[in-house]
Amino acid sequence: MYYDDLKMVQTKWDDGGGAIIDAGSVGLLARNGDVEKVESYSGYFEGSYEITEQWTATAGVRVGKEKKDFTDYVGLELVFGGDFDNPSGVYIEDGGTTFFGQQIVQPLKRDDDYDTWSAKLQYQMNDDTMLYLTAATGYKSGGYNNAGNTLIIADKVVEPEDSLSYEAGAKMDLADGRGRLNIAIFYTTFDDLQVARSDTTGVIVTTNAAEAVTQGIELEGAWRLTDTLTAGGSIAWLDAEYEDFKNAPCGPFLRASDPVGCMDGQDLSGETLQRAPDYSGTVYLEFTREVGAGWDMDAYAGYTFRDDSTTVISNEFGAESLELLDARLSFSNQESGWMVALKGNNLTDERKLILRQDNDLLQGGQFGAINMPRTYALQVRKNF
Repeated sequence: MYYDDLKMVQTKWDDGGGAIIDAGSVGLLARNGDVEKVESYSGYFEGSYEITEQWTATAGVRVGKEKKDFTDYVGLELVFGGDFDNPSGVYIEDGGTTFFGQQIVQPLKRDDDYDTWSAKLQYQMNDDTMLYLTAATGYKSGGYNNAGNTLIIADKVVEPEDSLSYEAGAKMDLADGRGRLNIAIFYTTFDDLQVARSDTTGVIVTTNAAEAVTQGIELEGAWRLTDTLTAGGSIAWLDAEYEDFKNAPCGPFLRASDPVGCMDGQDLSGETLQRAPDYSGTVYLEFTREVGAGWDMDAYAGYTFRDDSTTVISNEFGAESLELLDARLSFSNQESGWMVALKGNNLTDERKLILRQDNDLLQGGQFGAINMPRTYALQVRKNF
């Protein structure tokens, strides 16, 4: 059983685009914010049945309910005696007399009931190999965008997301336990997929795509080369696209080049989902051994890679492919509880764009982020 009762309050100030009557004392401000109350509870049950010594069936069900009350308000306030002296011109609340202007209040409510289920059939072929097949439904609750200044209720509302997934795979021990290999093939469909986009005020908000499909293959394994040296890795192939996403919002660049064609949005059916690289994986070597007096040494070096991907809903641009080399050397003593480690991330100092986002507030500009540079860290831990 699960129960949660949550209240969130958010208040934002704006100087009205610099509409300061007398810098340093008087200003006209736009004030917007929201109050959201969420009450949710759910119950879950799962059971297994051993059909034979080799076949096992497992099934589970979750039933839940979620209530959300969302109040959004936008208004103007005239402030006397406030502090407008900071370089950005943004109001700092430190007293003064405030005269409230007209406020627009939007109370919204939703009451959602949901249920999900899962089923798994497992076949123990022998002591070293297990095969499985699963099917499950998923649910992500709806809600409201508490960012942005829009007064259009349709832009505030986010509908629930539903999914149906299938997975088949195998887990195998090889060569009397010296090796391990796991294989998984999956296929998932989404209805009303929740995706992020930039609204006309430059704020990232959530919206719903109609339908989407993800499918792929994942392989993961390891091999103990010697008693102290292990090699391993993983690789994944992913195909993720919108199956039906008509009237998708256009980005600012597309709206600028084709304002008439973007009046009713664009058709992104068949386009790739956000942050869904075609390929990703890792390869590593790990060396472990006792060094005496109860201390163990562990040395690890890993290489990870990721294909490029789109980071905006309009698929106009995205993140670059990325390759990273990390390493870690640690000494631990189980009896005393001490652990000391030196680690280095991105040792080749690879610098790539991992986020690129359009922004209407910047009049067609973009903002982005670059991955972390080469970093080193010393860790010391004591377990009691």
